Amino acid sequence: MLVIVYNDYMKIIMLSVKDAAKELGISDSHCRRLLETGKIKGEKLGRDWVVRELKYRRKRRPKGWQKSGMI
Repeated sequence: MLVIVYNDYMKIIMLSVKDAAKELGISDSHCRRLLETGKIKGEKLGRDWVVRELKYRRKRRPKGWQKSGMI
């Protein structure tokens, strides 16, 4: 779920853990772990996390990734 909050001078976009994980190509549990360690910016609202910024770069290649042109 994408939530957009407007106030007088800025727009704040917040993503659910599920949507953020999908965008980043990681699992939901790994996304929560990154939030807990502060590698992804977000905040905890009650028992759920809300992701505020998606500035994260994977260290490994996604499963099934193949270098093009190489056999």
